[in-house]
Amino acid sequence: MKHLNWAAILLVGWAFYFQIFMIVAIKRLIEFLSVNTVLSVLGTLLLSTILGSTLMLLIIQNESGE
Repeated sequence: MKHLNWAAILLVGWAFYFQIFMIVAIKRLIEFLSVNTVLSVLGTLLLSTILGSTLMLLIIQNESGE
């Protein structure tokens, strides 16, 4: 069994946090449209994409033997 990659675990945690935040923000966006809500949804989507791609790069790097 390989050792735990704490950076990957941290990224997964942050990705889950931003996904939950995005669900709440989209729910608010559906209820009432405002500039702050739109900006928070776009910001969260951007951060989730960055975290997801970083996590995928870490996984690929780990699988290829570092």
